[in-house]
Amino acid sequence: MRVIPVNVAKAIPSTGPAGSLEGLRNAIKPKAGGEGKDGPSFQEILKGYVQDVGQMEKEADKLVEGLASGEVTDVHQVMLAVEEANMALDLLIEVRNKLLQAYQEIARTSI
Repeated sequence: MRVIPVNVAKAIPSTGPAGSLEGLRNAIKPKAGGEGKDGPSFQEILKGYVQDVGQMEKEADKLVEGLASGEVTDVHQVMLAVEEANMALDLLIEVRNKLLQAYQEIARTSI
């Protein structure tokens, strides 16, 4: 059975620093010349997204520190970066919750 990933990342506008969800968008795109592979594995997609969320958190922290030290004066930019990182983390937590819920449902299934 072939699973085609739903590409919802294109529907989410990227407004924060460093392109934000670009890694997720790139991870979902099928690879050329995959020798029997239809695209990236689910593990690769999740790993890339976790790394992107971590990077977004680091960038938001750096902007907050810059605002506190007076290096950054654009509060709007800082708030957008922080909220974007929070939304990405919330999405990651929801994906984890759904995966755990699916695993528990499969574990309850009798053969």
